[in-house]
Amino acid sequence: MTRVTQAVFCLLSASVLAAAGADTLTWEECVSLAADNSPSLAAARARVDAADASVGAARSGYLPQLSVGASADHSGNSSADSETDVSYGASFDASQSLYKGGETRARVDSARSALNRAAASAAGEAATVTFNLRRSFVNLLHAQEQLNLTREIEARRRDNLELVELRHEGGREHSGSLAMSRAAHHEAEVDVVQAERQVAIARDSLSREIGSALLPATTRAEGSLDSRPVPDVADWTRLARNTPALAEATASLAAAEARLRQARAGYQPDLALSGSAGRYGSDGDFEDDRWSVRLRLSYPFWPGGSTAHEVRQARASLDESTAALDQTLRKNATDIETAHGAFADASEGAEVQRRYLEAAEARAAIARQQYEDGMLGFENWDIIENDLIGRRKRLLDSRRSLALAEAAWQRAIGISAFGGSFAGERHGETER
Repeated sequence: MTRVTQAVFCLLSASVLAAAGADTLTWEECVSLAADNSPSLAAARARVDAADASVGAARSGYLPQLSVGASADHSGNSSADSETDVSYGASFDASQSLYKGGETRARVDSARSALNRAAASAAGEAATVTFNLRRSFVNLLHAQEQLNLTREIEARRRDNLELVELRHEGGREHSGSLAMSRAAHHEAEVDVVQAERQVAIARDSLSREIGSALLPATTRAEGSLDSRPVPDVADWTRLARNTPALAEATASLAAAEARLRQARAGYQPDLALSGSAGRYGSDGDFEDDRWSVRLRLSYPFWPGGSTAHEVRQARASLDESTAALDQTLRKNATDIETAHGAFADASEGAEVQRRYLEAAEARAAIARQQYEDGMLGFENWDIIENDLIGRRKRLLDSRRSLALAEAAWQRAIGISAFGGSFAGERHGETER
């Protein structure tokens, strides 16, 4: 990417952020920015375009080959009285392959398979970019909520410290409890500073994922860590068959089949038709018309054994591609099942933490009142308070884990946030 392109994109990023409102950045805006600026997506699109051009180049074998030519010949000898002969010519030549043993068709099929493979690879790259972008976005959301939580905890620790100080001044609490409360409050203050640092780190990470260098310190991600329900899946293999990785392996198998047919075409005859028409003559006489038509049939009687070796090589590549397809299908099914299991585990874990937090909040409210009334000692009250704070942190972490598990599940089944399709039989043909 050139410096000019980077500058233009930065300006566009700034305009998007300005339009979003008070320095907020939604998931949809992140996707839009990454779609325009991701080097990985740009490279994938370029590979698809190159493969598409290769299909057009292979299809040219079906079309006649046309050319024009001109010549000027000057000849003479060393004799003093010799004259120099000058002649000119112009011609138009055409040739058409009539039969090459299926080689042209095999080349086209091979190029089309390469296009499908590039498209499948691009779709897989889009799913990976989506996951990386989503992970950075989720981490920023988590860091923001963590900052809010640490501030709430700091305020709660401060209130608790004031309560202990009052009881200490009244002679109802010893200095050890006061020192412990002060240490807990200081820890809460440090947690706030560290949470602010984590927000900055997460924001910069998201900035790099979307390719923007203009995310100000006040930029906030707008969204939620809440996840969708875990889907019920009965057939892992069916999902595995619809992934970009399997589409890429399938295209590789089709390309290997085409290469085998191309190699076998070396055993077949070659039939071609060619013709030429032109005019020749000298300066004073340029009216000699010539034309010719030629039908050529050739048969490779003995190419030195190269065709046999090429067929053997192509057959081995086909066997390799067949095995790779089966291996990819099995691996994809395993990866999808593993990702689904992790997604389900994270969902259940988050629900467990949510229920524990509800119980901890109810217990903490009762314990605080009991401590104020002198019915509960500091040690027991402090344990309950620490448990409440820990439960809040664990629930927040479990919500992040759930959001990341959902993103990993979507990557496993090949879901991309960028929409569209990289696949394209741009020449109007479908794979046979």
